[in-house]
Amino acid sequence: MACKLTSSMNYSREIWNLFFQKFAAPLDEALDAYSNMTLNISLPDPYVLDAIGEVKVNNFSNAQLADSVFITKWFQTRLRPFLSSVSVDFLSCLSSKNFSCQTYQVVVEAFSRQDQLMEEEQKWSIFTYFIYPFLSRDDLSDPGCVSSASGSGDWLAKNLGKFSIYATLEDLGILNENFSSFVSLDLLTPSQAAELTLSSGALNSTSQINLVFYRLEKGDAFKNVDEFFTALIDQEVGKIIPAVRDVMMNLTFKIISIKFPQFETSDWIDCLSVSGISSVFSKMTASRREEITKVLVKHLKNLAAQLNTPVCRKDIHSDADWLRINLGLFSTTADYSDLKDLNISGVVVLDSLSAQQKAELILDPSSGALENETLVKEVLTGILSSSGKEQLYVFFETFVNVTEEEQIYFIENAAVRDTILNVTLTALAPKFNVFPPSQFELWFQENLFVVLASFRPSWLLVIPRKPQL
Repeated sequence: MACKLTSSMNYSREIWNLFFQKFAAPLDEALDAYSNMTLNISLPDPYVLDAIGEVKVNNFSNAQLADSVFITKWFQTRLRPFLSSVSVDFLSCLSSKNFSCQTYQVVVEAFSRQDQLMEEEQKWSIFTYFIYPFLSRDDLSDPGCVSSASGSGDWLAKNLGKFSIYATLEDLGILNENFSSFVSLDLLTPSQAAELTLSSGALNSTSQINLVFYRLEKGDAFKNVDEFFTALIDQEVGKIIPAVRDVMMNLTFKIISIKFPQFETSDWIDCLSVSGISSVFSKMTASRREEITKVLVKHLKNLAAQLNTPVCRKDIHSDADWLRINLGLFSTTADYSDLKDLNISGVVVLDSLSAQQKAELILDPSSGALENETLVKEVLTGILSSSGKEQLYVFFETFVNVTEEEQIYFIENAAVRDTILNVTLTALAPKFNVFPPSQFELWFQENLFVVLASFRPSWLLVIPRKPQL
């Protein structure tokens, strides 16, 4: 059998049949010898195994098919060199044999040991044409070979071996109605884990989704998460409760952040999809927004050189476009200093800034705002027109913090000082009659302290003599 045939042509099944029939008597010994000579090879010609199947395997008695020692000798020794080139015909025929569950598992193990020599299609064929048909037979003494296993994980390992990855979660449930997916989670593929996530109610359970991600973190976590979400997207995903969504987002970023330094621009578009994350911005907690913003900003800085190339700026015509594409709504939770580091002009993107960022802009010496009363008025009136007085409080909280940090005790430009005081007091005046003393203290002793030099006696007319208690 070890002789070299002339040319590299494949011989037909009929020729191999005639060959093995002629030498049927010494074939067992010849196969033993050939197996010992060939440790890890892949034969492209499936007809060799097909012919051996017809001459030998098809003539195994029921007693031999149920004999573990006999089947082990044949499939893990004599047929081993040929298993990597197994054909669909051989597999289909094999699935109808009267193996016991124990001898069937010997055959699965034999195929599993050769999986690295097989093409992907062959591996899929072993599950499709041998494993699934055999386990789903209703004439087995132990249907699905369930009772011979000590649990779901043991059942999966013994009966599907390396080929369990080609089964869907539905397949596993059909073959073993007692199959417990969470018990066997470590043995499931990411795609199967995605099916489990949708069918088990894990989208409503933080404990279950944590178990799913614990599985995804094993092995190549980045690849696992990619496969998991690809499979998830292909299905109809129902409502995800906020707590589970937060867990999924947090654990996903934990896994993929390890690869961030290696990301190309296209990877960021495919993986992070800022526009996609922005779509759920309003449903995130403040802490989650800040965490995501820090990650995005950090890696935008690392990718600055690439992002400024003509290719990456193809559809970007302004700083506002750049913010929208690269940070989305997360631009509002970025530190003002980070926007500056990214070469974003706060003045140009004024409408995209948050109240806190606008306060820092005004007090930033490089912006020139403290010498530009028109810009200051635009900032304050913009806050009042779009967000009302609530954001005015947010603006001044940051305004006070920055003036204290920078030790600014007085706004020197009189026009700017007048603008800040007049616009603010005009907005607050309608509420003065219901202000408690604490509010007057907040505004006149803290928020407006650095502009009080512009206070005029006329303002006293609108301030109640007796504030509300």
